[in-house]
Amino acid sequence: MERVDVVVVGAGIAGASVAYFLARAGVKDVLVLDRTGVATGASGRSSGVVAWNNPLVGAHPGSAALFKAAADFYRDWPTEIGGEPVIMPMGCLDLTPASGRAALERSVAIMRAAGHETRILDRFAIAGLVPEWNLDDIAVASSSPSSGYIEPRTVTTALMQRAQDLGARIHQLAEVTKVRTWNGKVVGVDSAHGPIDAPVVVLAGGAWTASLGRLAGVALPIRPLRHQVLVLKPPAGIRTPFPNCLDYQNGIYFRSAGENTVVAGNCTAIEDDPHEPPPDPDRFDPSPASWYEHWILSRLARRIPGMREAAVVGGGAGVFAVSSDEFPVLGPVGEAEGLYCVADTGGYGMTCSPGLGRALAETIVNGSTFTDITPFIPSRFAEGRPVV
Repeated sequence: MERVDVVVVGAGIAGASVAYFLARAGVKDVLVLDRTGVATGASGRSSGVVAWNNPLVGAHPGSAALFKAAADFYRDWPTEIGGEPVIMPMGCLDLTPASGRAALERSVAIMRAAGHETRILDRFAIAGLVPEWNLDDIAVASSSPSSGYIEPRTVTTALMQRAQDLGARIHQLAEVTKVRTWNGKVVGVDSAHGPIDAPVVVLAGGAWTASLGRLAGVALPIRPLRHQVLVLKPPAGIRTPFPNCLDYQNGIYFRSAGENTVVAGNCTAIEDDPHEPPPDPDRFDPSPASWYEHWILSRLARRIPGMREAAVVGGGAGVFAVSSDEFPVLGPVGEAEGLYCVADTGGYGMTCSPGLGRALAETIVNGSTFTDITPFIPSRFAEGRPVV
């Protein structure tokens, strides 16, 4: 029977991040198992938006610190992983009406206290950056110049490869069928690759995290959520590129990708969403629905009127994990010593996973990390203290 120091279940951006930071910390035998392969789940279907001023960052000092660690990692990518920088720095605007000014100011104060390069712009400054946008309902915006976008599959694959260079290993097509425990401690997993003994198991399965927890007899309050993304070709006259935009007034986010493409998706629940069955990460429609195309175009046109005539040239859908408070689920799973979980549950996995992975790896190796992750441990829901 194979024996390793740590088993990481999941080869998306979260699993790759944990494996990398464990290997970098000197853990000798880290084994990643995935039922399919690297970045074949939500990590390979992400819109690629990296926004250091998204609302989750400024909602809690702990999440601000976790996102700052991820920002530093991406900034240092050429020395950490090698090669060229991976973020295309377009900047990001979080558009806010007058009624939200005070909340935005509090959020930006938390971001800045954590070291994020974030500032508040008034409507005139915003108009100077994006003169074609309709800003009648907007008073201020937070601005993050270092935000932008990445190529998710490329980033995840490179991160996993660097973890392997440092000694980690990966078995693909190796579905985990059981997490074995004994006397309240993790002792290993059973998988399609065979049984593997390990004193530490990390659940990093994204939309499959809750089902992985059930394999260990643990109830993790995480559910899958199907998310759609459109790729649009702007009509003539729309000047691109422009900054990423978080437009909660219209329930959407969008970014330009070069001079001829705009990527857009919803950033809030869609109240008039046609009824769909509960999403299944193993069986779901990978294409955006026709109603979704009309919904996105109508909302996008409220902000950029000329985009009403944009052509839909691509898109897709994936399933990611979400919890009731939408903050990460991170840390030891109390029901079994040696069992850990890392799951971005707010849809910001590509943005924050390197920070989550570093925090969890340091917790496993050292017993502590650069910020207090206690607010985000899985047991918070059962204990009646979700993050607010």
